[in-house]
Amino acid sequence: MGSNNRYDGIDEYAVEVIKYRAVTLIGTAGYTRDDVEDIEQDLILALLERMDHFDASKANCEKNLLVTPNSLTRTFL
Repeated sequence: MGSNNRYDGIDEYAVEVIKYRAVTLIGTAGYTRDDVEDIEQDLILALLERMDHFDASKANCEKNLLVTPNSLTRTFL
């Protein structure tokens, strides 16, 4: 069920979290296994767009990588 997407240059931990979140959407809101790669791409894009607003004084990068995909998946539902 894994995707063939490659995210060279993106933090490995971020990619793992995003791939996990994409898979958890299968079966919700009409998403199927065929949608996983598209969901991953949308989450990666959203993460990259939000990284400009990341403030290291308020949270560490790892926390940001967890919160961003989790909050973004709510918009998919």
